[in-house]
Amino acid sequence: MADAKTTTATQSAAPAVKYTLGELKEASHDLFGYGPEVIDGAFYGKDGDASYTVKEARDAVEAFLNKPVTAKEGK
Repeated sequence: MADAKTTTATQSAAPAVKYTLGELKEASHDLFGYGPEVIDGAFYGKDGDASYTVKEARDAVEAFLNKPVTAKEGK
């Protein structure tokens, strides 16, 4: 039982690995189940040179996919 607690504490203390948007786009099917165009949409307007963790990217993809669609008047 003590080994499980030690392992969990050690794993959570490790720094999260960050990836470029290019790397996330290359692995988008495996990581998120969507094509790279979804990554483009999820990170539209954000810093394209920044690096993100898989969790940050997953959160951005989920927020993008769950964003309500609104119609603009006059178009």
